[in-house]
Amino acid sequence: MVGLFIMLGVTATLVVILNYFLDIKIAIIIAAIVFFAWYRYNLKASTVGLFHSNLFAYNKAITAGMSKADAIYFMVKTRYPEVSSSELLGVLFKIENILTEITPIIEKRFTEPDKELKMFLCALFCYENKLPFNMFTTQLQNKYISQIEKEYKRTIIRSDDFEPISHDCITEEKDHLYFEPKWLKLISSELRPDKKRVSKIEKLRVKHNISHHMLSQRVMSSPAMTRKVLRKEHEIFKERYFEVPEKELFKKILISKFQDLPGFEISKQELDQVMENIDSLEKLCDYVINRGKKDLKFPFPSDIGEKIDEILLQEECEKKAPAEKIITFMEHAYFKLRKKYPGKDEHWYLANAWLKRYGATKAAKQKGPELIRIIAYKDTHQFATLASPKSIRGLSLFLVYKELGEKFAHYYASEFNCIMEQVLKY
Repeated sequence: MVGLFIMLGVTATLVVILNYFLDIKIAIIIAAIVFFAWYRYNLKASTVGLFHSNLFAYNKAITAGMSKADAIYFMVKTRYPEVSSSELLGVLFKIENILTEITPIIEKRFTEPDKELKMFLCALFCYENKLPFNMFTTQLQNKYISQIEKEYKRTIIRSDDFEPISHDCITEEKDHLYFEPKWLKLISSELRPDKKRVSKIEKLRVKHNISHHMLSQRVMSSPAMTRKVLRKEHEIFKERYFEVPEKELFKKILISKFQDLPGFEISKQELDQVMENIDSLEKLCDYVINRGKKDLKFPFPSDIGEKIDEILLQEECEKKAPAEKIITFMEHAYFKLRKKYPGKDEHWYLANAWLKRYGATKAAKQKGPELIRIIAYKDTHQFATLASPKSIRGLSLFLVYKELGEKFAHYYASEFNCIMEQVLKY
């Protein structure tokens, strides 16, 4: 629309200029010819460009392994990148309504293959222009249909002669641009994998024709999801029983698991024996996972299940990576100091490990060496009451929270609570 107004301004200017040399009528005629020539060229370019860009996006998605339905969704989302997922569903609904209306007019005029895709493009064109297809003349209708057919051959058929596009090329786009599969809706929103993992798992489901219900069960029984569930339950139980020691909290969580899952059966004697070996949330997770493999079996291809477990494990590893980097740095500095300077007290090792990380920062230089050493000893004194290696572990987890916040620290919350219980005893 902006381009149209600009061209009208250019046309008016052209009339004024030509009027200096020619009769006003001739000037208007020449300017009109230029305007309509531009308009026809722009109209053709815009429609061809629309069909080509949409087909290119569709082909990109298909080549990467999406289903046709997901590829159409990807195509429309690419056309309207500023639209939210919920609004996009409204756009698709309107396009589908237009398609229903124009199908009797265009169905016999398109050819195979992918007649439905071509018809959808026609409906998308109508939505884009806010005009019913029957408002165009038969000549224009045939022209647009011909353009779609030509662009299909040029974009889809000819692209088969080239090397397929790698799935990795559109991973980021695809992760955000397809319908939520049914199996994902069967999982609580706060426990769902991220979109990158959902995309990979959905590809496996489509490839091996797995039912949505069975897939949701297999995802929820995976080790990574079990840890996520138990971590969430730990947060809930900690709020409810905030004065209860961590070990007692683990026992309560375990009992609740037995009550919730009929397949889990355990005697009081066995429960006491199990709890003797569980002193952390990680060990509790390991026990529940191993017990689940033993007691809760349902038919599912083992090789596909292992792939799902691996995909879900990647998510936690990626999300914990920044925290693990801090922990690795601190533990490496600490044990290097112990080896280099044997015989020092625990507080000295912790404070100097702290200085290895923060002593050379800009803020530290502004405070000066004396003040920064005081801060180092202050931040590490509560962990110095612990024996190695729990002392450095506790300090490292504390620094994860200090640097990265709750988003990363919650992975280690239970372990940190166990360490702090020992600190408070002194």
